[in-house]
Amino acid sequence: MIILIDANQDNSAPISLHIGGLFNYDNSFINNGKYDLQAARMAIDEINDRYDELFDGRYTLNLLSNNSKCDPIYAVDAFFHAIFRCPQLIFLIGTSCINETKSVIQVADYYNLILFSHSTSFISQADQTYSTLVRLSVSDENYNDGRVAFIKYNNWSHVAILHQDSTEYSLMMAKLAKRLNESNINIILTQSASMANLTSALQTLREKKARIVFVNFDTSSRAAFFCEVHRTFTKELRKRYVWILTGNDFHLWNLSTSNCSMHDIINAARGHIIIDSLYQIKPSLINPNTTVQDLEEHLRLNGHLDRQILHAFDAIWSIALLIRASIQRRSIEKIYDF
Repeated sequence: MIILIDANQDNSAPISLHIGGLFNYDNSFINNGKYDLQAARMAIDEINDRYDELFDGRYTLNLLSNNSKCDPIYAVDAFFHAIFRCPQLIFLIGTSCINETKSVIQVADYYNLILFSHSTSFISQADQTYSTLVRLSVSDENYNDGRVAFIKYNNWSHVAILHQDSTEYSLMMAKLAKRLNESNINIILTQSASMANLTSALQTLREKKARIVFVNFDTSSRAAFFCEVHRTFTKELRKRYVWILTGNDFHLWNLSTSNCSMHDIINAARGHIIIDSLYQIKPSLINPNTTVQDLEEHLRLNGHLDRQILHAFDAIWSIALLIRASIQRRSIEKIYDF
């Protein structure tokens, strides 16, 4: 139950409800959080234009954002800045980068502050783990049926898995491996790799004669991965591999790595397969008045609107509709008791 101030009963000005936002403003190669922020602000503007309809003229929303720098330490610092220096918050939205969310939600849980996460897809950060986490993004596990179906459609029977060396990626790929095994698809190799030992991991793939490979690295590492593919495998050998990735984020890859030219990376990645949601062709159930095309035009993205930006927009609208539902149920006392 949301508890709100019984406002505007005497035609007074609407009360401003504050939402905290944690976004990465700095490094577009890690995550272009500035677009997440712009999408959230666009939602705020739309909601405030309709505050009479949505909130009976009682409330408007105000987004107080801070730069989390795609770093868990900065993200937690930004959280405490929001808690102790900003007006009191009723909700929190963020973070732009997945690696920050766990650190922030562990702290937010103590303050009973609900975090609407528009980026979290890791299994260990699922909604049931933390009582104040609301996850809007699709879990990586939800793609497993599609991955299996794609392998079966092509009549492939043997695959390998190569993923980033971290607990979160290990958990995700363990779920995928389990699903593949249940579908009688043989896993030749499952291996984690850091950028430091990626050459060795690729050499192992070659020795095991794996050709169909699920690759799971974060956006900031994908260009470096294909750079290493270029450096490790000959052109003829590269043609024998099928790389299967999740998420259409090529426009965010850092193609200016020191070891390879942009041409080298693009050639090594040529023909890789992406498994992703068809979110762009589905109408929004949260706010059907705004289309994907409207967001692209407003943000000037030239066709590079990814699901995380959409989720940032939808997170604000989810909050607005939650407040509206509370008003309709007449759960209206003091917001600061929430």
